[in-house]
Amino acid sequence: MPITPYNILSSSSSSSNTIYTADDSLTGNRTVDLNAFGLTFNKNYSSNKNFKVESFPYSASYVNPYFNIDRYGGVDIAGSNPTTNDAYALSVSSGLASQSYAKVFGVGLRGGGKWDGFQRGLAIGDLSNAMWLYGMYFHDGQITISNGANWNDNPHHILNMKNNTSPKTLLHQLGQGSMVIGGSSAISGEFLSIQGHTLIQGQGSTSGTTALEIKNSSSSTALKIRDDLRIGFRGDPDPQFTVNIVGENSTSANGSIRTENSLGVKTFAVDNEGSGYFAKDLRIVNRSAINSTISTTWSLEVKGFTSNTSEGAFNFVNSSNDLIMKGVNNQDVVIGGRLAIGQTGLPSESLDIIGNIKANGQVYSSIQTTKTPTGTTETIDWNDGNFSVLDLGSSTGDVTLTLSNPKAGASYFIKIIQGATARDVIFGSNVLFAGQTAPYTLDVTATNDSIDAVALTYDGTNYIANFSQNHG
Repeated sequence: MPITPYNILSSSSSSSNTIYTADDSLTGNRTVDLNAFGLTFNKNYSSNKNFKVESFPYSASYVNPYFNIDRYGGVDIAGSNPTTNDAYALSVSSGLASQSYAKVFGVGLRGGGKWDGFQRGLAIGDLSNAMWLYGMYFHDGQITISNGANWNDNPHHILNMKNNTSPKTLLHQLGQGSMVIGGSSAISGEFLSIQGHTLIQGQGSTSGTTALEIKNSSSSTALKIRDDLRIGFRGDPDPQFTVNIVGENSTSANGSIRTENSLGVKTFAVDNEGSGYFAKDLRIVNRSAINSTISTTWSLEVKGFTSNTSEGAFNFVNSSNDLIMKGVNNQDVVIGGRLAIGQTGLPSESLDIIGNIKANGQVYSSIQTTKTPTGTTETIDWNDGNFSVLDLGSSTGDVTLTLSNPKAGASYFIKIIQGATARDVIFGSNVLFAGQTAPYTLDVTATNDSIDAVALTYDGTNYIANFSQNHG
């Protein structure tokens, strides 16, 4: 029988509507029908007491589970079974039979819990402003941080996990203000500011994999770095080069590369037609010398590979493949190695020329150091020059002369100075004098300090020789 609510808690009531027995005890289950009335538990505020409902404990080692409301309105709930992970200390169900009265909100006995929106969103933030909303919105696997009159107005950050095959994370979506990582504020108003040590690492090592790409507002590539460490500016990296720079257009007025120092002085530039300049010294060296000291003497210093004789250190040519070199004020050019002109092969001499030679000045050889034999033999090395002087004053007898390192087609000259004691000169069997049998002994003028002369031309096997005597 339903009990009327106005006296259901009266312990002294003897009415049949009370839930207590005559001895103020409860026996059996009770059902209270409020019959459209409210039920209020009221107590004196000054009594400093709480309202508490306790239940039977899970076991003697656990506290009694209870529901407690303190006098300030706070709620404290204690569960009883900490061994059950999915048990709830506090839960709210949907109340809909179509959802099998599923849990909408629950706090677990051992912590944790769940909040199930059942396709309805959850908003957290400042929602009291009638004109603007500030906060976070959770809905179907998506978290949106926004501000606006509704949740779709200004979605600044979005974590979208709705599509499990292509989830999206949108940070600073509207481009308003700045997103700062590693600092407290943007440096110069940039949208994204990454400050401090930054690492961007790709996933492969092939030419087809991009580690980093930066595009402009027109979606054109400004910078692309591939996983094979090749870099492209204004375009894709070239597979043949470590760095590839694409210029703006084909006119020389627009440069592809330019560098400046801290004073704003242009130090290096290359235009789109391939021309360029260095503001001061340029040094081109092989890899082994890359860290060596730059020359303070030359504006341009070029060094090739010391062990590779099949490739040149440099090649300066015009459109006709002619070598053009100019020194300071169109004068001095110093070449320390061998130079080939008019041919593509390597030079065999310090200067190796195929073709005609035109000189507006003199062409001459330096005079060798005077030979002064102290015995009866002497050697003239034509690599020391085409003009040699032989002084017989210190010799001890006739001098046998050896001629070394001749070149086919070359002409040579020997100046012979007689000593106080007359000596003669004996030439080798490949020195052929007109009307004489080789080897030939030249009868030098016997007068002290007299000068005789021998002119020779080498044909590749023998010297064709002529002599004249007593030149003073």
